Amino acid sequence: MATIEKLKTSDLDIIELSGKTVYDEPKRGTSIHVNGDTNVYKVKEGVYNTKSGLDYIIVENKETGEVGMIFQGTQGQKDGGRDIITDATLPGNIPDAQLLAADEAYKEMSKKYDIKYVGGNSLGGGLSNYVASNNDVKSVTYNPAILPDGEYAQKNPDITNYMSEYDPLTLG
Repeated sequence: MATIEKLKTSDLDIIELSGKTVYDEPKRGTSIHVNGDTNVYKVKEGVYNTKSGLDYIIVENKETGEVGMIFQGTQGQKDGGRDIITDATLPGNIPDAQLLAADEAYKEMSKKYDIKYVGGNSLGGGLSNYVASNNDVKSVTYNPAILPDGEYAQKNPDITNYMSEYDPLTLG
């Protein structure tokens, strides 16, 4: 894979977008203030309630112009419980439909936008890392779900996972 350029968008911003903002399901055109109103992002796309359970936003950092794709994490019974089904399949070795849908969505959105990074929390982090493992894009996650067996991290060295001490996904 090619070397990925250094981002001007901070990991801290990506974490807030991943851990809070994406769950608010902001509409296209909405301005979002991140990390104490210091940084402003514009929602370019908001895709929610898909058949696979995949939910994400495309945001643009108004200061740097960088565009990112942020995936939602597990949402319980939302979307007919598709997120829970995806969570249950992650320890296996076959990518679930939602992982494949995330990769396809990234490829489609990349035709429209110059996406510099992907991000997510929990299941969204797993989706983000899966996309990054298959594409030349940086991934920044917070408490990501594990991916199916495979050498995903070796495929893209520009994956950064932040873990908190007490999250169920990172205990053990």
